[in-house]
Amino acid sequence: MKGKLYYFGAWADTDGALQKWIDDRDFLLAEQAAPEKGITVRDLCNLYLLNQQRRLRDDEIGESSYGDYLTVCTRLVKHFNRESVFKLTSPS
Repeated sequence: MKGKLYYFGAWADTDGALQKWIDDRDFLLAEQAAPEKGITVRDLCNLYLLNQQRRLRDDEIGESSYGDYLTVCTRLVKHFNRESVFKLTSPS
């Protein structure tokens, strides 16, 4: 932690701040970034595929396109799984 200031929440929500500390402490003590909260790659792919299934059902896309989308999403989930999409960055 080395002198860095961390914010865990407002004084008005001490229970929430304590819970955030409990969730993040192992990462902070190991000097690693705590995982971001939010939608995961798996969740995003599932939502995307649900939308593509609707489009397939409504004849807006074909079976081949849906199969391609499924293949790409399967690969993404295998690699990133429950990683938050907010942690993903583009290469520099």
